[in-house]
Amino acid sequence: MKITIIGAGSLGFTKRFILDIITFSNLRNFTLALNDIDEGRLNLITKWAHTLKKQENLNMEILSSTDRKDIIADSDYIINTIRVGGLDAFELDVSIPRKYGVHQAVGDTVGPGGVFLCLKNYSSFT
Repeated sequence: MKITIIGAGSLGFTKRFILDIITFSNLRNFTLALNDIDEGRLNLITKWAHTLKKQENLNMEILSSTDRKDIIADSDYIINTIRVGGLDAFELDVSIPRKYGVHQAVGDTVGPGGVFLCLKNYSSFT
């Protein structure tokens, strides 16, 4: 099985996500494919994944690439964790609805902020 994480350079989220995956014994024999446009952050998470593999004696292959189209080939699961526009765009996702009386603590999953995020992410893949 091949699990690909796009936007793997989000070090906090990606680490927690990988740790969650390996808690399931039937997911411990898999290929982990990591992708990010930031090569430096991608290298950091890839190095961490190799350390985890050795530490936990995991039977997994680790792939890493800045080329999204290359890395998703033959993936069984693709997890998209990118945030188009970064934190500046996130601020707009929260502040624009607030201007019209819609207050949301986080604008990345539900409500108007979630819609904005979805539209930005969708447009980056088309």
